[in-house]
Amino acid sequence: MARLMIFDDRVRGLDLPDHAIIVGRSKRVDVPISDRILSRKHCSIIPMESGCSIVDLKSQNGTFVNGSRIDKAELEYDDVIEIGETVIVILDTDSWERGEGLTRLRNPVKAQDLIQRINRKTVPVSDLASGAGAVAERSSRDEFIEELVMRRLAVTLAEEDPRLDAIAGKVVEKILEEGWPGKGLDSTRERVRELLAGLEGLDGQDSDDDGPDDNVSAVRE
Repeated sequence: MARLMIFDDRVRGLDLPDHAIIVGRSKRVDVPISDRILSRKHCSIIPMESGCSIVDLKSQNGTFVNGSRIDKAELEYDDVIEIGETVIVILDTDSWERGEGLTRLRNPVKAQDLIQRINRKTVPVSDLASGAGAVAERSSRDEFIEELVMRRLAVTLAEEDPRLDAIAGKVVEKILEEGWPGKGLDSTRERVRELLAGLEGLDGQDSDDDGPDDNVSAVRE
């Protein structure tokens, strides 16, 4: 049975089912990955008569196999897949047998760490159903608690620094201008991140700025 060994924000193994799966940042895909650089639906891994193939789903930052960017490729066992800052190794045994080929990778240190853990047999492995169940369980109670913590943290930060509240207000204004009531929660979060990513010096530090702080006005451009 083919197996994926995944290293995003943690290390884990996943036995592949006999049907195609989608990998990405969204929690609604078959294999959710904790990586801010990924697209929500980043790539698909498809079982074949002999092995698997991988297809990039028009992701923004690309899918790489053994260091080369691909649109579609047939996978061989011990291949190293890189998406964003995440490293994935595909196996059909309990160890990585290739012994070379890490120098061309985008994340060679992370890949080496993952392969060492694979060969030491210290990677916990589950099947797709149990992995998805763990995500579903977390998405109910634990994520509500996280949301409450984040809201309280946001209120505290706004009280300590009114400029942060002003920036947040401008982002909210921009979101409303774009027709927020018709948008889903996931797409709204993604748009907020895009707007905030265009802002610099949120902490009020301008030592690296080329000029005066005009972050708030930048949101409206």
